[in-house]
Formats: sequence, structure tokens, C-alpha cells
Amino acid sequence: MPLYQAPLGLRRAADASLGLSEGELTAPDGGTLDGFGTSVALSGTMALIGAPYRPNDNNTGVVYVFGDSGGVWSEQAELTASDATQGDQFGYSVALSGTTALIGAPGRENGTGAAYVFAQSGGGWSQQAEVTAADAAAGDQFGSSVALSGTTALIGAPQRSTITGTAYVFGDSAGGWTQQAELTASDGMAGDGFGYSVALSGTTALIGAPAAWNHEASGGTAYVFAPSSAGWSQQAELTASDGATFSRFGWSVALSGTTALIGTPNRNSGTGGAYVFEGSGGTWSQQATLTGSDSVAGSGPGATGDGFGFSVAVSGATALIGAVYHDNYQGGAYVFGEAGGAWSQQAELAPSDNPSGGAAFGASVALSETAALIGAPGHDNGTGAAYVFSDTSAQGPPNSPGPASAPSSSAGTGAVTSLPPSGSTGSSAARVKAALSSLLKPSGKTARIKAILKAGGYSFAFAAPTPGRLVADWYMTHDHKRVLIARANTRLRSANRGTVTVKLTREGRKLLKQLRSAKITITATFTPTGTVATSRTGTAALKR
Repeated sequence: MPLYQAPLGLRRAADASLGLSEGELTAPDGGTLDGFGTSVALSGTMALIGAPYRPNDNNTGVVYVFGDSGGVWSEQAELTASDATQGDQFGYSVALSGTTALIGAPGRENGTGAAYVFAQSGGGWSQQAEVTAADAAAGDQFGSSVALSGTTALIGAPQRSTITGTAYVFGDSAGGWTQQAELTASDGMAGDGFGYSVALSGTTALIGAPAAWNHEASGGTAYVFAPSSAGWSQQAELTASDGATFSRFGWSVALSGTTALIGTPNRNSGTGGAYVFEGSGGTWSQQATLTGSDSVAGSGPGATGDGFGFSVAVSGATALIGAVYHDNYQGGAYVFGEAGGAWSQQAELAPSDNPSGGAAFGASVALSETAALIGAPGHDNGTGAAYVFSDTSAQGPPNSPGPASAPSSSAGTGAVTSLPPSGSTGSSAARVKAALSSLLKPSGKTARIKAILKAGGYSFAFAAPTPGRLVADWYMTHDHKRVLIARANTRLRSANRGTVTVKLTREGRKLLKQLRSAKITITATFTPTGTVATSRTGTAALKR
């Protein structure tokens, strides 16, 4: 019996056995057809949830901020645009990186679109910037998709140039957000919808074109872009190995380090699927095709299957995939984990209040260090809801600092995540914490600024107690901003002692060249394959 069909008590028992607890989030001022949960994002203990169709506001839109305190999620703020107007659809897309939020409003100015940056300071949220494309035109729908990683924003305009589509890169410098690049597909054509979905991880961008006519035989395309000395350029073009016409490959995309996850909800008569790609040295290759264990195809004229892959999120060795049409549009979501290079389904998530058909649970998904957030915008006659599944087996206090400001893995995804098939043990967590200690204390001549600049980073020995993924971030505060100066994101396929290098970012190299000393914050997270992530945070002083 699938989990969603099980009695309420059995579903709760199943969640408990997985080390998960469930909470339902709703807007305190919600109304019919608001679409609360159309978009979701998570970073650390903070969540963003979009309600872009507020009928009382004539589709002006609102975004809600929720925070987790001791396992209890509560509303912290309600965000609206300073120049809000009817039809903006503010909140159609959302992204979150640390304490910075990026919110799309694709309906603004006759569909020209806009995006807004908000930041948290002193417990409150305020609008920092409104960004628009330099060559904006009515109907572009700029802001249909957004992604955020540190001080880099990626914003899709899939309707631009007769639906050829474009994506724009913005950067934050001294509190001002400016356009850095305009990205287009090397083989783009009218109708492609390039920019329908976007994702960022560090300085790597993934952009979906689910209707790409040049690749219609494979059902769509996704493109990888990365910056170089000459600016941002296309690095790879991804298609499904078993693609078929109208499967809509690239409808949803997510990115975590060198792992890309791409949804194709129309695959196999609407059953859907998701594809995992891995990047190495600028080359990307397909690693796996994921499908739900109980996903079904549509039957009969105009029938819709489960739509598995309608939404995707990935972080470390964990993937979360929404199937919005599952079980008569009630929806479903599936957790997959990677072990030894193989991906397998670990859990099927469903809301315990068993909403009626049409809830669209899984229309949006997000992952953070210890939680999964799933939107159900059709719940309660379109009022909407979102469900958070928290990992109760994680070690440490509920509000212990994690890599909340790490580069996002998707639209609204940051940090390394693992939702386990079973609870972890204290002894294994203790071994991981001990291993992570080596990352928090850079020492010796190689830890001096001059040596780090020469080597392009800092190398250290790490004794992995088990296979898994290691992420280490170095941050420093400069001009009142938190800047990511170096990062390691390494998959360890066996338990052994090896050398890992934290590589300087371009911003980090630039800053360190100017300094004789620097105080840095180090966040290290190790995710053993098939179990929960463990994080450590510390500070260190670098000298020239």
C-alpha cells in the first residue's frame, strides 16, 4: 500500500520511523485562490512561501517568511513590493540564500516582469532592490524563475523574443544589484522557453528550456553556464538519453555542486521522470533516471499522469521530486538518496491531513539541511498550504548554526541535506564531528594568505568515516557584507583519509590580495551516504 493511501496513524508512524516530523504552514490572512505554496524556498531554519494570486489584491501577490524555533515553525514576516500593482504576481518564484531573499513578479508592467531583493536585518525584513532587465520588453515575463547563491542572482525571462527565452545574471556590489550578464542558448529558437526554470550553485548556472525545438525529439534541453575571464559562457547542453517528443525535459531544474537534477513531467505519457547529471572538468554526463515507485501514466484523451518531476530539489546526496498530479491531483513527493553512485527511492511523502484531490501537493519543493518543504497551492479551494518535513534524528540543538548562507542548490535551496531512510546513531555522528574538526583550524605555512593565493586555496587532510559528501565554506565580512571566499564540495566514494582543497572564489582572491590578515568563519558539513548531515562551524585568523 502506498504511503498516501495508508490510514493517518500509519502515515505518522512511517514518518517517525524515517526520522521525520511534519508540520503544516498556512497564511494567517489566506483566502480562496491565493495559491499559497506556488513557490517555496528554504535556507537553514528559514522558509519563503509565495502566494502570487491573492484575489483580494487582484493577483498583486504576497510572500511569507516562516522561521523554525525549537522545531516549531511560525510566521516571521509578510513581504510585499514597495511599488506593488494589480497583476504583478509577486511571489510566483522565490529563492533564499542566508538572510537574502529574491522574489519574482513576472506579471509586472504588462508582463515585462521584475524581481525584488529583500534582506533581514535586526529581526526585520526590508526591500533592498528592484531589478529589471536592461533590455526589458512587455511580455518577457522576467522573474518567472529565480535562483540565488550568495551575492549572485539568476532570473529567467522565458517569454522573451517570441518565447526563445533569456536568463539574466545580477550581482550585488556594495548593496547595489546590477546586471552582469545576459544568457541565451547557443542554438536557441522561438518557442524554446529558455529560462522557464533556473538554478545556481556557487558560480554554476543551470537553465531549462523545456520546449526547445532544436531538441524536440529529446523533449527539451537544459544548459550549463559558468563564468570565465571573458564573462559568462555556455559550458554544456544536456538532454535525456531516452528523451521523447513533448516530455518537457527542463521543466524544473536543481543544482548542488556538480550534481544537476532535471525534471521531465510529461515523460512516458505523463508518468514523469527526473534525470541526474554529474559534472567533471566542464563535462557533464547522465548518471541516473529517477521515477516514482507508484507513478502512473495518463490514459484516455487529454488524461494527465502523475507529472513526476514537475518540481525538483537536490542537495548533496539527496533529491526531492514533486509529482503534482498524483492520486487525482492530490499530489505526492519522493525522496531519493545516492549511495556508491546509485540513486534509489528512500521515502514517499504525503500530508497527514489527507487533503482532497486538487491540493497539488508537490507543485513546489525545497530542501535545507534538515528539512523538506513542499507546496500544495490547490489545498482548501486554492487557499494553499505548505508542509515541512523536519529531520528529527539530526544531531545537535534545533537551532544550531548550519551552512544557511551556503550557495543555493536550486531556486531556494542551500546547504547540504540528507533525509535518512532511518535514524543515525550518536556514535557515527561523533566520528563525523571529530573528522570535521580538521577543517576548522587551518594551520601551518600553507594556511598563510600568501600561500593560499599562490595555491588557489588551502588543502587539508580529511578522514572520512564513511562514503559521503563534504562541503566546506569559508566566509568573511567585508564592507558589512558576508562574502564567500572559498569552497570545497567533494564526493568521497570510500571511507579513507584523503586530501581536500578549499578553492578560492574570484571574490575571495580579490579580497585576500588586499589584506594582511583576515578573520574567517568556516562552516563544514559532511553527509554520509544514506544518513543525516552533520555540521560544524568555527572561526579562524589568516595572516599574510
